Amino acid sequence: MSAVRTLLAVVLAVALLGVSLPPAERVERDRNAALASQELEVLAEQAERLSAGNDPVPPGAVPAGTTVTVEPPSPVFTDGGRLVIDEDRLAWVPRTGREVGVDIAVPLRVEAPIEIVDRTRLRLSLHHEDGREVVRVERGPPDEPPDEGSERIGRSGGTGVGDGDGTDRDAESEVDRDPRGPEREP
Repeated sequence: MSAVRTLLAVVLAVALLGVSLPPAERVERDRNAALASQELEVLAEQAERLSAGNDPVPPGAVPAGTTVTVEPPSPVFTDGGRLVIDEDRLAWVPRTGREVGVDIAVPLRVEAPIEIVDRTRLRLSLHHEDGREVVRVERGPPDEPPDEGSERIGRSGGTGVGDGDGTDRDAESEVDRDPRGPEREP
């Protein structure tokens, strides 16, 4: 009798799991799209702030720039996906489901499409090409230690834009700003 009860309990558990799994997958797919959109929106904001706060330089000069880190959502029930950065395109491309794009006000340029499946550092730099300013996006070295101009975006909410040389002349992060003013000693 105990074996029959155990068998019925297992069958019931499997049936309940089968009924609840599709809604859980849908919820996770929506969650992943929202998290990926947040990462991409902050990346777009950083590119726009870089463009708004600096002047593009002629070819050969050192451009203003910043380093940011993006991280696509980690899947639990679904197959996941990837962040795609291409010419004037920021998108979340899930393995199943629909693609979600983010609008950007400043033109983006890449050597080749960048597909991101795990935490990745990106270097944004402001350039003057074909008579207009563009933000060039490149993968940053994974082993490069973060500098003062580096920002973590997305879920941790980085806000500053640096020029990458550690002086952070272009904008001041909320974390870096001393509420007591520059004259006060700690």
